[in-house]
Amino acid sequence: MSNIIGGLLDILPEEFMSILPDQYNLFFYKDDNQYIIYISQTEIELSNISNNSIGYVSFIIIYDESELEVLFIKSTIPKVGIGHYLMLIIGYIANNQGIKKILLDDDSDLAHQGSIYQKVGCKYINEEPYPEMECSPKDILEKYTKFYEKYKTKGFFN
Repeated sequence: MSNIIGGLLDILPEEFMSILPDQYNLFFYKDDNQYIIYISQTEIELSNISNNSIGYVSFIIIYDESELEVLFIKSTIPKVGIGHYLMLIIGYIANNQGIKKILLDDDSDLAHQGSIYQKVGCKYINEEPYPEMECSPKDILEKYTKFYEKYKTKGFFN
């Protein structure tokens, strides 16, 4: 039997929260070691996150292997930095939890061509066409300033 908990995500430093527009917050659901973090004005039922959030990321933390595996990331407003922001959140959480490695599959249209994951410092494990990537939480976090400068005055993060 699952024991799903959820609510406002309030463990992040001010620099991550203050960039969100005033009416938006980060919320989460957690079921054992599986998480969903989403951007919304209010809490959303788990079954409606895909349709009603601005963007979300789902992931699993595998503590025994010091890995975080990104399962899915989605933004409903393209090209305004929401996916990039969610990857920064993942980097922070992984770093905060002592996780050394973030794993994901780049199934995006820009795989091997400058995808969001490459922009935050992730590296392909194998050559094209293979989608598997590995990222360092610290490398991702080092991209915050560049993210801020690029997206703070554009679209969603205004």
